[in-house]
Amino acid sequence: MAPNTRELLQMLRYELNYLEQGGFRRDREAVGLQSPFLGTMICINFGDPMRRHSCQECSLHQLVPEERQKEEFPCHHIPLNASKDTIASLIRKDDPERLESAMKNWLRSTIARLEASLEKEEKQQETKETGEG
Repeated sequence: MAPNTRELLQMLRYELNYLEQGGFRRDREAVGLQSPFLGTMICINFGDPMRRHSCQECSLHQLVPEERQKEEFPCHHIPLNASKDTIASLIRKDDPERLESAMKNWLRSTIARLEASLEKEEKQQETKETGEG
């Protein structure tokens, strides 16, 4: 799990930084892009209009609820908060400010959760290697 977790953490940190720097807002205003994921390198098909890669190959796919994994853009169905808002639901509501805010909060909490999980995993591995515990 650690290599995938590290990769996912790197992607999520990038996305959070991009959002905090106003990248999604600029994309939305310049080209009408509605999704914070599809217009950045976090998307496995970024810059590929033919979308040659399956979304199942994407690191975000592990965060998508099982019943939504066959959607056209599965990452749009990741629950962002306790209200179960998703990128898809907030795009339908045409509320880009709420979408951006929900994304930032989700990214921060997911990054923190993954960092804690990775830290715990590394400590367990250390314990195994030193023969303690």
